[in-house]
Amino acid sequence: MSPFRFVGFLAAIVGFAGLVVSLTFGDQELLYTIFLLESFLVPVLYLLGARIYGEPIDIVSPYVLLPVTVGVVFGSAPALLAAADLESSAYQVTWALTVGMTGYYLGAGIITVRTTGRLPRMKARRLESCHLRPGVLYLTYGLGVVAMLAYWVRAGGIPVFAADLENARLTALTGSGVPFYMSFLMMVGYWLMLAPRSPVSSGTRWILFILTVLLLASTGWRNTVFAFVVLTLLIQHYIKPIRTPVIFGAGAAAVLGAVAVGLYRVQSSNLTNYATYQLVASSDYLGATRVYLSTYFDAFARNLATVFDIVPYSMPYQHGKSFIWNFLALVPGSSLEPFDFKLKQAAGQGFAGGGLPPTLVGEFYVNFGTAGIFVGMMVIGLLAAIFHAVARGTTSYILLIVGLIGSYYIFVSVRGGIGNVTLTVTWLILSTLLVSRFAMRSAMHTTSPEPKQSGKNLHSPVASC
Repeated sequence: MSPFRFVGFLAAIVGFAGLVVSLTFGDQELLYTIFLLESFLVPVLYLLGARIYGEPIDIVSPYVLLPVTVGVVFGSAPALLAAADLESSAYQVTWALTVGMTGYYLGAGIITVRTTGRLPRMKARRLESCHLRPGVLYLTYGLGVVAMLAYWVRAGGIPVFAADLENARLTALTGSGVPFYMSFLMMVGYWLMLAPRSPVSSGTRWILFILTVLLLASTGWRNTVFAFVVLTLLIQHYIKPIRTPVIFGAGAAAVLGAVAVGLYRVQSSNLTNYATYQLVASSDYLGATRVYLSTYFDAFARNLATVFDIVPYSMPYQHGKSFIWNFLALVPGSSLEPFDFKLKQAAGQGFAGGGLPPTLVGEFYVNFGTAGIFVGMMVIGLLAAIFHAVARGTTSYILLIVGLIGSYYIFVSVRGGIGNVTLTVTWLILSTLLVSRFAMRSAMHTTSPEPKQSGKNLHSPVASC
């Protein structure tokens, strides 16, 4: 039995054991121990198996990215809540996390056991050539730039340079927020330019990469910048694996970048009552970083606890509505606020900036109660394993992008919830498929005819991508 299939069986066993323990015993320390094992033991065993087989780090594996993220983001949640004299919330959060990861592993294990033997080794997989017409890709990128300019107009200027960055970036999203999402075409156009044997030169790609980072950063939303950079690195990694030290270096740089952007937003918005603002003002950047990180993890612990406190008492169960909330906001004439803003109002909280993200586990509770946590996380496990199988098993560059987009945004949803990413994922995947199809057809119509062959023409632009 391969170590990867073994881990699939192990994940299912850990999930089943976690379910039995969660339903049978009420001891918080035991539940917390199970949760830590679910978050870190399986990823360690999976990575050891990859090491033994000489495989590069399979970052988007359902047994690496999401479990480690859940463990890092919520690993300290019970202790933080208990330290704040919220013992009841600490137990409820611990139980929810344990049950959630139990369902997740059962879902992921089902797919892994069925697909492991069919996935090629990362070093052995070769992507087919992708004949895409550069003009279509440049046009797509240009449309994204125009949309970004429209976003600036709606914001009344470039948000990142505004005197009050927090309100400027939120004002630009009032109404449908269409220019913001249309600007993602820059990312799609760029990723398609990275296709194997792309006619776009390396120098041009570097210029467009830097330009895209600057334009996305101008919105004041760091999530889009990190999505572009991380997905670009993931695409490169699954084409030609990146060395492990470089991966860890990129991870450290991402954390420091997130802290830097967060501190800049606090400082530029004149949030003088924030401890981080005062520390930055006194040039104590190390202290500001420490406080920012501790506040960051504490915030997600409290967000999850708040969800259990207000639903269904101050806010009724949503029965799936939060998952499509952002789609409903696109309807012309819609005045829907983002769902995390509604949650913030229901909780009676008035902190500066954005809303109150329910977190991945919390959003399933918001919609379907305690049963929704187990079933919802099981579905997430299924999806994570399916997207991973697509990214690992395909020889199509386009499907590689699709698989990585899905895997990345499942990881992102750990902190903000599914509703915050469904529209983004749908738009990025659809636009990737549509643009690539149009570029391939354009290339086919402008390419000289191939000699006739019996059977399928394996060299046609459509077949090779």
